[in-house]
Order: sequence, then structure tokens, then C-alpha cells
Amino acid sequence: MKYYTKDGVVHEYTTTSKINDTGRYGSIFRVRENDSICLKHLNEVKTSEPLTIFDDTPTVISEDIFGYFKGLNNPNFCKLYDLLYSRDGKIVAYTMRYYQNAIHNILLMPTDYLVDNFSSIYDAMDKLARDLVMVVDLHNRNMVLTENDIVIVDFDKYRIEKDKPYDVILEINTSALYYAFSKMFNNALKGCGLDVDNPTSRLRVSELFSYGTDPYVLKRKLGSCKRIGDYFLEKH
Repeated sequence: MKYYTKDGVVHEYTTTSKINDTGRYGSIFRVRENDSICLKHLNEVKTSEPLTIFDDTPTVISEDIFGYFKGLNNPNFCKLYDLLYSRDGKIVAYTMRYYQNAIHNILLMPTDYLVDNFSSIYDAMDKLARDLVMVVDLHNRNMVLTENDIVIVDFDKYRIEKDKPYDVILEINTSALYYAFSKMFNNALKGCGLDVDNPTSRLRVSELFSYGTDPYVLKRKLGSCKRIGDYFLEKH
């Protein structure tokens, strides 16, 4: 498949296996030319029905957001490479580093894995807010669990909000973060092999990831638990 950079340089990629299962806004493929990268081909969605609460947000990543995250040196955010265009100058794809889920269930991981990654992402949400970057469409399916890092992918609907103050953007960003971790943990409760899939555990998830829970609070709540799932086995 042939693509172009903004200055007209041609890039050709042979796509192989499809990575994501959805594909309404775009499909992600491995590429034969380099197995350490993948290519996201973007779909232009046209519908009269609202898609999300942010239905006014473009479904194709903007140049300013792409440039921002390409320059962001943070292992918790997907590394972006080239923004690609059609011959007539429309954004149609981009390349990024390929990340593979290495963790079957986060509840079986050491507590430090959660505390360290949550702390790093929590701090990053503040940086994004200070740079007026608003997080949109962050959920558990847009987070990849590698051996060392929880990596956020898919910035297509993020946007720069010059008319919103820092504190408003920060609240939106951190709320998105709590939502994503809550969804991840509620899903994990169902498939961790521990006897923790119950209403009490789901309540503890909401307590772990509610507004006002910063990394220090999270670390204190987990206490001496060596494994994340042990927190849900303790009597509280």
C-alpha cells in the first residue's frame, strides 16, 4: 500500500496480520517491512447518529496532536513515527511502535507494577493538561500491558483545547484515567482465577480509582500486598 508524507515522500507498506478487532475508526496492521512497527489505517466515519459524547470530535488524528505525542518521550504513551497522507493530502494513516500484551491479568502482577505505572501516567495527565491537551476516548482497550509498562495507545480523538483552563482539562484527563483503570480492573476480576469476582471487590475497585486518589493514596491502600490481587482477598 502506498502512502505519502506531508512533503511528498512516498512510503510503501505491505500489511500483514490485523491487530485490532474493531475497526470502525481505523484498522491496525503489522507490516512486513519492519516487525517492530505497525500501521493504523484511518477510516472516515460518516453517520447522522452520535458516536460518542464527543461526537463533534474528528475521528482522524490531527497534525498538532500527532506532533505532540510524537515528541513526547514517555514509555507509558505509544511511540509514534510517521503521519501518512493520500496523494491529495488527506491524513489516512500513521505508523507507531508495535506493543504486545504480555500480561494476562493485572491482578496477578506485583503491586509495584501498578503503583509505578499509575504514578507515571497520573503525572503525565497533569503535563498534558498544562500543555492544554485534553484526553478523549481513553479506556481499558486503549491500554497495552507490557512486561514493564502500561502503554496508552490511540490518541486519534485527543485534542488541544486553547479555550479551556488548565484545571478543567486536568479534571477531564484524570477522570478519563480513573475510568480506564476501573474498567481494566473490573474486567480483571472476572478472569484472574482468584475468588474475587463479587460486589465487594467491585466496590474496592471504585475506591482505588476514584477522583482524589493520587499515587500516594493508591500505594497506601495497597499497603504490604505483594501481588495486586491480594488487596481483594484481604478482609477490610
